[in-house]
Amino acid sequence: MVAYRGVNKKEKVADRDTLLKNLRDYLRWCGEFEIRQEGLQVTQGNWKKYDGAWSVEGRWVDTIKDRLGEGPFKAKVFFSGREDVEYYVLGVAHGRGLGAEGSAKPNPEKEAQLAAQIDRLLDTFKSDIVPLSYERRH
Repeated sequence: MVAYRGVNKKEKVADRDTLLKNLRDYLRWCGEFEIRQEGLQVTQGNWKKYDGAWSVEGRWVDTIKDRLGEGPFKAKVFFSGREDVEYYVLGVAHGRGLGAEGSAKPNPEKEAQLAAQIDRLLDTFKSDIVPLSYERRH
């Protein structure tokens, strides 16, 4: 999922709590999921041409019992001063079966393959597209 919002540099995400709150909201767009706090990795640094980009890796958990279970997710959040836009790029994977039996049974090999696919997808992201919000302002 890719979402963006028009912000100026002072309004961009500056702390972990705000970042995770926003990611939780966007994760809900993908399904009735929550972020598991155990094992959650949040770092800030350079990514591609963006300084201060946030990288988040962890697991999502289905809030409905015996449906999907859980799976890996990865996110990149960064600000582009050229467009005055903050991007949220979120990859969610599901390597388990469905239902009471399938959702409770981990499949680490499949999840590792899917996590590698998320990495490859994140690496292909280019922000050279000009959001419609940019066109409206100019």
